Amino acid sequence: MVSDVSVTAAVLLAAGYGAVSLINKSMLDIITSAGFCKRNYTGREIPTGAGVIFYLGATAASPLFLFALSGRLTQLSSLFLFTLTFYTLLGLMDDCWGDGKYRGFKGHIKSLIEGRPTTGAVKALGGGLAAVYISLLNNAGPGRLAIIPLDALALALSVNTYNLLDLRPGRAGKVYLATAAVIIFLFSTSPPVVFLALTAGCLAAYLPADLKGRAMMGDAGANALGAVMGLSVIWLFSVEAKLAYLLTLAAVNIISEKYSLTGIIASNRMLNFLDMLGRNRNEN
Repeated sequence: MVSDVSVTAAVLLAAGYGAVSLINKSMLDIITSAGFCKRNYTGREIPTGAGVIFYLGATAASPLFLFALSGRLTQLSSLFLFTLTFYTLLGLMDDCWGDGKYRGFKGHIKSLIEGRPTTGAVKALGGGLAAVYISLLNNAGPGRLAIIPLDALALALSVNTYNLLDLRPGRAGKVYLATAAVIIFLFSTSPPVVFLALTAGCLAAYLPADLKGRAMMGDAGANALGAVMGLSVIWLFSVEAKLAYLLTLAAVNIISEKYSLTGIIASNRMLNFLDMLGRNRNEN
């Protein structure tokens, strides 16, 4: 029997897909006309910061929350929209003003030591503080204090990991869709999956443009995906599962400081096949 949660998730997924489908081309044209373009990894100038479209699609579909949700889940929808808004804007700031000179935790720490604060450092600091604040809001009540650091780290590292993934067309988006599909399947009767589904619908409508190298979601998009995924983990996972998730992300972040994730993916036949899936074959 199909649960009410599954129906709601399907409706919101379709709503997100429909909303972004309606505005995607127009928004990319607006971004391009405004001159908000950057060179991608092949050197072509394409619109960047296009991940803001996820936010617009999600907020356009959000009035459905009033009809589909009730009780505490309505409160969660407010936290979802706050989280999505904050991290999208934080990423958009880096898309607008970041020069990409410093990368990774070491790079941003080095910039601070040199007295040259970067948008990346501001993003990392602001994102970390927001993760703590969101975790505090989510864990208000007796006996929840010990969970706050774990949730904050899970959210902050989730955001950073999706930024690390977003170095090739569609990579971060495909990881999000695959992970979201697994989580929605495992927690199909848990109401918070509706937020994963809504964001997945928005992403699915945008993703072809990213895969074909016509636009970059930028930090605005990677931040949004990482934040929604991290928030969903906070809401759905047990403490043990959160620890496993956190350790996995920590490993990815540590490895990325020393090695190229793109190089690792390219050297593995299966990972490279998945990474190239849907992309232009003449770009590598």
